[in-house]
Amino acid sequence: MEYFMNLLKNVTDSYDDFVRGVISYVKIPGNEYKQNLIEEYIQDHPSSNTSDVTNYILEETDFWSEYKEKKVANYR
Repeated sequence: MEYFMNLLKNVTDSYDDFVRGVISYVKIPGNEYKQNLIEEYIQDHPSSNTSDVTNYILEETDFWSEYKEKKVANYR
């Protein structure tokens, strides 16, 4: 986790809440594998900034799927 945290801290325009938010996201049960996806993205896109990484998380790691499932479940 220390390597991942340092990777996040070194993203262009990184800030503490960005690092804490991404770390918290991958610590959610079932999301552990997403740490590897995010690490690979940052390594493959070294000039990416926090907006790029956040967009990747939202669009490519099924971020919204859990929300959609809960929202649908609440209407049943």
